[in-house]
Amino acid sequence: GYLAKHTLFPCPDPKLGKGVLVQTTLWGNLILGPTARDVGNEEARKMSSAAVQEYILAKCKLLVPGFDPRETFHAFCGARAKSDRGDWIIEHSKNDARMIHVAGIDSPGLAGSPA
Repeated sequence: GYLAKHTLFPCPDPKLGKGVLVQTTLWGNLILGPTARDVGNEEARKMSSAAVQEYILAKCKLLVPGFDPRETFHAFCGARAKSDRGDWIIEHSKNDARMIHVAGIDSPGLAGSPA
């Protein structure tokens, strides 16, 4: 059965980034995460990948106590570059008028653009 029927997204941890959410797939599997670590935050930067995984699992266990971490079958990671301009970068390419460069977009990103 489904351990969660809705996306669960608590308030983010002010020290360690955007927080952790729990979301159910169409097949009833849970998606855990994401979390983001600011490289300017020394405490977050020094966390090992195992510590980050434990952090995510612990936060998810608070939201879904019946979740068994042994049922986890995928883990993903990535890097999201931030802009040093203080804002998102959305601009036409200087080399190709058919291209638009989009970079440095934090949450809620383009999903919040209609607002």
